[in-house]
Parts: sequence; structure tokens; C-alpha cells
Amino acid sequence: ALPARVYIPEGKGPFPLVIFFHGGGFVMCSIESHDSVCRSISSKSGCVVISVEYRLAPEYPFPIPVEDAYASFVYLHAHAAEFKADPNIIILAGDSAGGSLSIVCSQLSSQRNGPNLKGMVLIYPSTDLGGTGIHYPSYDGPSVGLKKEYRELFMQCYLQNENDKFDLRATPIMAPDATLRLAPPTLVITADLDRLRDPGEAYAQKLTHADVPVELKRYDGVGHGFLAMNPSEGEQALSLIGEWIKATLQQEGGGGDKGEQTLA
Repeated sequence: ALPARVYIPEGKGPFPLVIFFHGGGFVMCSIESHDSVCRSISSKSGCVVISVEYRLAPEYPFPIPVEDAYASFVYLHAHAAEFKADPNIIILAGDSAGGSLSIVCSQLSSQRNGPNLKGMVLIYPSTDLGGTGIHYPSYDGPSVGLKKEYRELFMQCYLQNENDKFDLRATPIMAPDATLRLAPPTLVITADLDRLRDPGEAYAQKLTHADVPVELKRYDGVGHGFLAMNPSEGEQALSLIGEWIKATLQQEGGGGDKGEQTLA
């Protein structure tokens, strides 16, 4: 069993469900470190948010965190009603490594006939662990919040061998168009001063080319992890997430209880 933290809005429900995977390079952070982010998303979107504590490298290297994330997705779909959530209205969300896990869970769900999704929220996501061989310009540009040596260390801890980076579960941007076009509507948030900016935006472009509804928003003058480190821009991004979720579910015809959405 994996630990998780549940955020339930006030009201009768059932509410839409956001399953959140935290960032941290697959090696650090937790449901505790991302508590304020998840609390805000629940409050601003009117959704149940369940933050999942997947196992971390190096003790649990690739693909264990991926399979933990997918197993939790399937479990929470089956048990959504226990948390006042609607199993038919699910959005996956995550920042950095958690963004990667969200993408991969979406792709695996298509391959394994898993639960359907209404959307994805990807916050400065990791989409390419080297499998494409592309050296993105943002790797060499000004970077705040994610040093080059930290990123390299995270990859060394996470990937068990050189071939792992070619696995779509590590580098989901390499997925073929037939897989990409099955993705749900997606919000991609990137940071101007972030090494992961270009691969994140490249993934958004690939989804767009595959005719997936995508909203891409880059925040200028901030770096990786800005949701927590830059209060002004972080609040703007969290508000955007809440608004995007509400608008996307309205278009999809879902939305749950319309009553007060302050946290219990």
C-alpha cells in the first residue's frame, strides 16, 4: 500500500478527482512537500485531490515509480466513491517528475485498457530523459531551481542502465502519434528560466500536432519549482490550473457539485 493525502471540498459531491504526483527528480520530496500546492488546487478547482506517495529512487529505481503511479491511478478509479469523487471524471496532474508520471500513466492507460481521463495538468514536466538525443537550448540557458549537476544525479539514481532512457516510460515525448493523439485535453505550464522548459514545450507541440486540445503557458522570469518559490507567479499558475480544470470539465459535461468549494 502507498501513502496518500486526500483533499475533499465542502459539499455533497461526488466531485471530480485530481490525482497528483509530486516532483523531486524521482528521488526526493513527498506528499508533505506538496501539501500547499494540492490544497490550493482542490480549493480553486472544486475537485477532490489525492496526492500519491510513490516509492523513490535510488532504493526503488525505474520503472518502480511509474508502476506505483499507474497502480494508484487504477486503484483510485476503482475506489473513487470512498473519497466523494466521481470515477468517471479524473484528471492527472503533477510537477516535474510528477508531470512525467502523469503523461506515462495516460499512455499506459490507453495501452492497458485502463481508466479514461478528462484531462492532464503538467507543471514544468520532465518529458525527455535523454532518449531523443536532443540537446535542448534551455539545457544551456539561465537556470533557476534545477542545477545541471542535480538533474544528472537524479537521472543516475533513477535509471538503472543506459538503455532505460529509450523506454517510453522514461522519455514519453518519444511516443508515436497514434499514442499521443489518445491523450486527454492538457494544460502545460513551463518556466522561462528552467532547464526543462524546452522539452516540456516540445511535448505540448507534439500533442497539438496530434490534434489534442492543449493550453501552453510559460511564466517569464521564474525557474523550476516556482509554484512554491515565487508566491506571485505561483499563485497565478495555481489560479490558472483551477480555472482550466473547471473550463475543461464544463466542456466535457462533467463538474460535480456546484456548492461551496472551500476545503473541509
